[in-house]
Amino acid sequence: MVDRPYAVDPLPSLQQLSLVVEPSQGTQSRAGQQQQVHSTGHQPSEQHQQSGHQHRQHQQAPYAQSNNQAATASTPAATASASGPAQAQGVSSRTSSGGSRRSGGGVSSDSNSRRLPDSPEGPDVIKVSSRSRVAAVAGKVAHDIRDGRLPRIVVAGNHSIATATKAVMQARRYLRPEGQDIAFSPVFRSPDHSRALLELVVVCMPVDRGTAADNLAMLDNAGGHETRIASSSRHARAGSAAARQLRTRGISVLCSVGQEALANSVMATAHAACFLADVGRQMVVQPIHVVLQRGDQELHSIKLVVTFA
Repeated sequence: MVDRPYAVDPLPSLQQLSLVVEPSQGTQSRAGQQQQVHSTGHQPSEQHQQSGHQHRQHQQAPYAQSNNQAATASTPAATASASGPAQAQGVSSRTSSGGSRRSGGGVSSDSNSRRLPDSPEGPDVIKVSSRSRVAAVAGKVAHDIRDGRLPRIVVAGNHSIATATKAVMQARRYLRPEGQDIAFSPVFRSPDHSRALLELVVVCMPVDRGTAADNLAMLDNAGGHETRIASSSRHARAGSAAARQLRTRGISVLCSVGQEALANSVMATAHAACFLADVGRQMVVQPIHVVLQRGDQELHSIKLVVTFA
């Protein structure tokens, strides 16, 4: 049996290709289909046209409504003036309660109440910020005491309060070998006593009086009669407790560990000074450094010895 080669059809010529390529029935263009539809005589009825028109109006209605609301909201003053004085007054009250908005060219009363009070000026004023160094502030306090001036330390915020208290504690170390000792009396700078805005008025104290207060603070630590202040403590309540101890015992010791707790302790002494305004004696605070032993861990604590001058 002899193998015969496969029969191969000859390639079509160009003329045959041009005759083969014709638009088929399934590949008609969109224009041809539209012409075919129109040629059949089928046209949408009047009811379908009206329903389509209503559908388009329903789709455009929400956008028109939102545009009207935006136009109304963009001009509240004009709407209020047109609707009456009562609504205009309501709009002005809402505007003034925002805090950051301005009405009549002035700042609202809410922002005025939250403004910082004016800081005192003078050669005896030491302003302590959150970026102040403890050693620099302590050196300035000791220098003013040597020159015969009683400095006033202005603080704002927990960090600056802690820095100023540590500076007074370090200045005591500078001055006690020279036969001098100091304390501070806290005063609120704002009518709102919940804000950390204080002025620490430095006063001179006898050296033996400071040594006795420090020893009594050590005894209170051993006897457990001190008040421990945490970062979450309410300084107004702690100040009330310190004022009761001062009335009965003549001394109160506040112990704190950490920056926030120390700031709460100083705020509590300022509250205690307000509670003791009827006593007629100046309340003073002397900070001392104490190392507490808790298991195998050492905690560096600052005690505020609160007494009368």
